[in-house]
Amino acid sequence: MELHLDPIIPVTRVVNGHNVFNKGYRHGLRGKTYEEYYGEERAKEIRKRHSEALKGHPYWSNRRAAAKSCVVIHQGKLLGRFDSVIDASMSLGINYATARRYLKGRIRQPKNGWQWFYENESYKWCDLISK
Repeated sequence: MELHLDPIIPVTRVVNGHNVFNKGYRHGLRGKTYEEYYGEERAKEIRKRHSEALKGHPYWSNRRAAAKSCVVIHQGKLLGRFDSVIDASMSLGINYATARRYLKGRIRQPKNGWQWFYENESYKWCDLISK
């Protein structure tokens, strides 16, 4: 085991008359693996702790955690109702980003004539459906 002393980090120094933060400082961990710096056992603990910290976040573990259902209308008929924009784009064969632009209203007139709405905004799309 090797003795490691943390270096004194220069917080600022004057370069060309200006205070520069940490210019020229090189951290001891840069370019090394955890195993090289901490040793095998400690590196294993650190990797496990990092892995555990990243688990359970809704967007990392389940990509549909914030999914909103949407509807597509074509010529006064309900073309489809989808649980998420991802499902709609996959089943209709269009790009996910394009479907999002339709829903957000950034593309006002799609070339295929489809009208896209979020399902919970029924005040916008209920009147468009012919009975």
